Amino acid sequence: MKRNCWTLGAAAGAWLLAGGCCVEAQTLRFSNHREIKVPDYALARIGPFYSNIGFTQTAGYRYTCSRGAGTDFLIENRRGAIEKDGSDLPLISILNMRNYLIVTRRADIDVSIRLSYALYPLDTQRNVFDVDLPEESIVGELSIEFSPTPFVKGMAYDKMLYKTDYVDTRGIADEYGGEAFVYFRNTAGVNLDWLMSSNRNLAVSLSRMDLLPQGREFESQEQTFYRESACYEQRLNAFLAAGLGARFSQTDFRDRTRSDWSSREFYLHGNARLTSQTRASAEIGYTLASVANSPADDATADEDVATVVGSLVVETQMSEAWRQRLAAGRSVCNGFESAVETADSLSYRLEWKPAVGSFVFSSSYGVVEPDRDDVNGYSDWVNQIDVVWPLTSLVNLTLMTSYAARQNDATPVGDGAVPGGKQVDPEWSGDYGTWVTRLGTRFNLLKDVAFSAYAQHVERSGDSDSLSYQRDIVGAELAYSHEF
Repeated sequence: MKRNCWTLGAAAGAWLLAGGCCVEAQTLRFSNHREIKVPDYALARIGPFYSNIGFTQTAGYRYTCSRGAGTDFLIENRRGAIEKDGSDLPLISILNMRNYLIVTRRADIDVSIRLSYALYPLDTQRNVFDVDLPEESIVGELSIEFSPTPFVKGMAYDKMLYKTDYVDTRGIADEYGGEAFVYFRNTAGVNLDWLMSSNRNLAVSLSRMDLLPQGREFESQEQTFYRESACYEQRLNAFLAAGLGARFSQTDFRDRTRSDWSSREFYLHGNARLTSQTRASAEIGYTLASVANSPADDATADEDVATVVGSLVVETQMSEAWRQRLAAGRSVCNGFESAVETADSLSYRLEWKPAVGSFVFSSSYGVVEPDRDDVNGYSDWVNQIDVVWPLTSLVNLTLMTSYAARQNDATPVGDGAVPGGKQVDPEWSGDYGTWVTRLGTRFNLLKDVAFSAYAQHVERSGDSDSLSYQRDIVGAELAYSHEF
């Protein structure tokens, strides 16, 4: 699940809906409409139906050792009830299906689903059947392209997603300690573009998103989110495009103890190629968010939040192998517990990708300020290094290490309670950090058979013992993969 906000730069949280400027590169949005065609992944065809079906069977060895409060999270977004530490011989079967159907010349359906079953013969963990993966999930999309005139293009779509995320008490992605959040999300909308001349475009978008949590723990997140936007964009020359626009959004929560809210945003944006190697995009605007239908006993929510918002992104291709990206921004969105939150963010990414191997460093810092007096603000700082180093022409060594730090403001006011009468959670009142390091290798033994081995260390330390734990995992596996 992603929080409903326009992300500017690096997100302070992980609940984000796709958004941003209308201009991409130095082109107009009119040029970015896709064409309906046979997908590249299609291996099988029955008339207008195309499919790609893949099967993977793994068999291996795994040893786990845990200390502290612990968490049942292991790897690859898989949460199982760990019965005991020690050795096991996991057997995991995965069926991946991606199906595509051309309905008409301008309409198609794309449905992806991934199923897996994990068996742990030595009972260190409960056997588990899953219907989604962190990136794949169950995804379906119906879209229809239309063009009433040569200079007007439109697309109507309906996107469906069934997914499991692991989030902390603030709704931020936390795969090393978060609670499982299962949800169904349906987004329907229309995009319309009018090419007024060869270098001017008027873009209009309307959409509705319905979020349906699957479970009582997150009932308060059930919501309907509407968005309307319009922007005028003009390509001034081959190196510069600019425009202005407005966005409007409304959130309706089913839980009557939560406040609905709406926002109005007006902005200017630009996208430029500064040099042959550097591109930049910028946006500056003003947002007014209003809280509506506040519960009668909710005296902690401000009526309005008005602030300047904006973003700046600069990307530089320093050489054929080196690339860097700097982003900063401020946004306003609805919060996980509060009606409205203001988020400031700053991020940097450096990539080195020579002919073989790679090195990536990324760092992001975000500060979130809720509008409620009894919901304290917080900041997140995340640093990560990813390295792929060739040992031989066929074998690579991969290293990932990251450290994420959460710092909370003062404990919410009141008698040690947060909204709903709950006692203050350690994640709201204490600071904590998570260090994760994973070292591994993977290479093919045969065309369809690969061998992998890894070692992973996860350590979380904080002001509360309930947040502190360590886990070490080592393992190796053989994987047979086949595409039908």
